[in-house]
Amino acid sequence: RWRRSARPPTPTILPRAMFANGWLTVKLGLLVVYIVLGVMAMRSRKRGTRAAFYVAALATFAFILGIARMHHPWGWLAPWLA
Repeated sequence: RWRRSARPPTPTILPRAMFANGWLTVKLGLLVVYIVLGVMAMRSRKRGTRAAFYVAALATFAFILGIARMHHPWGWLAPWLA
């Protein structure tokens, strides 16, 4: 026989296990920073400011890539800082 549970499961956008992994939480936060930097780069009118935001967005992307490859919140810097 099938039993009905007392309450249905609550829908969540992000699973709780994601926050157990520090590297995944940092990666998600940096993804938001990357998007904001990209939007600011596209909205800026001065060429120097646009270039600075562009370089910052590229550095953020490189750091996200390092975190994804190393599975550590420090990314490429983990061997030297951890």
